[in-house]
Amino acid sequence: LSREIICTLFQSGKFDAAATAATAPVLSVYLLGAFGFSAVMIINRSFYAMQNTVLPMAVSTVTALLTLPLYWIFAKEMGASGIALAAVFCMTAQFLVLYLLWLRKFREKESTVRLVRIFLKALGITAIGSGCCWGIKILTATVTAGWGTLMGNLMVLAASSLAALLVVFFL
Repeated sequence: LSREIICTLFQSGKFDAAATAATAPVLSVYLLGAFGFSAVMIINRSFYAMQNTVLPMAVSTVTALLTLPLYWIFAKEMGASGIALAAVFCMTAQFLVLYLLWLRKFREKESTVRLVRIFLKALGITAIGSGCCWGIKILTATVTAGWGTLMGNLMVLAASSLAALLVVFFL
């Protein structure tokens, strides 16, 4: 739904359909990294609660430095979407390093198994919800095509989101 979201929120004046077309894929790539971005925030706070603010900062700095070549290569090959993809890799790597350091310190093997199970379950539910959302988007996009850009996009967003939300809720 990245095109519909960007179009609804930003497309007016100088931000035209071409700008929406250029921005929407970047949003999609960033959303692939939503888990990594969120997980880093949570694990950082775990270290902060232990009054260890230096380790997360050091890992963040080292990870950012080590992924600089990815930013350069991906930006050269893929443009703005490449920068977003490099950020996704950076944040996911940062989470994994911090999580491994946490495990090493506290040796919580059972919680890791539980976390992996929860993650895989959430991933499966997300895949089903996303598939439902995509199907509804395709169906509603053809029906609402003549309703005007804003109203059509709002209808596609509402129908797709509601259907996906219901699927995720029941699963």
